[in-house]
Amino acid sequence: MKKQMFLAGHRRSGTNFATALLRTNLEVDVVAVDKHRWYDNDPDRRPLIYLYRFPFDTFSSLYDWGSRHWFDKQTTSRMQFLKAGPMVGDRMFPGEGAVSYWKRHVSEWMAYGNSDSLFCIRYEDLVLRGSQVLNDLSQKLQIPRKKEYQPVLEICGPAGLRQPPRNCYSGSRDFSPEEIRFVMDEVGELVKSYWLEWFSMQDHV
Repeated sequence: MKKQMFLAGHRRSGTNFATALLRTNLEVDVVAVDKHRWYDNDPDRRPLIYLYRFPFDTFSSLYDWGSRHWFDKQTTSRMQFLKAGPMVGDRMFPGEGAVSYWKRHVSEWMAYGNSDSLFCIRYEDLVLRGSQVLNDLSQKLQIPRKKEYQPVLEICGPAGLRQPPRNCYSGSRDFSPEEIRFVMDEVGELVKSYWLEWFSMQDHV
């Protein structure tokens, strides 16, 4: 019987890709969970990955996704989406904006810290250093690897993903300088803590 591994993450943080990557490369059954309260109430502390992604990539993907399901880009700007006008906030988030909700989600999960059962993993590391991440998980949890590492592009079709994961750190190009300043004012400390390399790529921050 395969070992179970649980996976949590903010919406549009790459959990579908992570699920496919883990199932393809490890002898493991991946189960998605939504709330951190599940981890609090799990007496066995079964293995759980919290996947977190560079915020601008998350917001860019979420804005495009939301416009297909909840709002019209013609009437809801990116800034409205980030700050949460009523149309966006009431439908996609529980009464708060995209940035505020993401900040709370990530901060609450990261407050647990890495442990023997909780692994906080960046989406970027899965994409750019996937084999190394899988090796670490395999060793720590004693989960055998299936075969040679199958990278991003090879698993997209068989796993049913519509397209390969987007290039890491490309989402900030979708936002204006004003929008970037707003996001950085709100979550800049988290970006500095977990995505410091992004600053070396920027002229405007």
